[in-house]
Amino acid sequence: MHPDVKRWRQLQSLERLDRELEIMRLIPTPTCCDAAKHYPAVTFQVADVEGRRPTRGYWHAHMSESLARRYAVGPDGSVWLSAMPEAKFCPFCGAPLPEMVLKEPIPKTVSVVLDGGYYCSTCKERLYSCMCDPPASAFEPKGRAETPPR
Repeated sequence: MHPDVKRWRQLQSLERLDRELEIMRLIPTPTCCDAAKHYPAVTFQVADVEGRRPTRGYWHAHMSESLARRYAVGPDGSVWLSAMPEAKFCPFCGAPLPEMVLKEPIPKTVSVVLDGGYYCSTCKERLYSCMCDPPASAFEPKGRAETPPR
């Protein structure tokens, strides 16, 4: 392979990595303490999408894979996704997590999946190649919009 082509591919992968890190930062996390800001043990996830609008979300506490499997699979082998615990407090300082509301208007760069999970309807790419903003970025803490910037 020609050195210029090799370098171009390296730059392209670095740009993709930068965007992936930026996407990770768009997912809401608690801001009540420094530990919560630096270690995303709790993140906001989107539960329902109606049409092209995310409608409902929840705070998700990340846990070990084996513990998650124990919660998610019932005794008969059925999957109980609704049995996964919803986070209510910051695991570091104990502060209650904020109520999240949908931004108005919803940014046009938010990924929306309408075909059951194969393609992003915003950019028309397959989901593993999609570089749109995550659906959770369409939410903000209640009252933030009314707070004037300092």
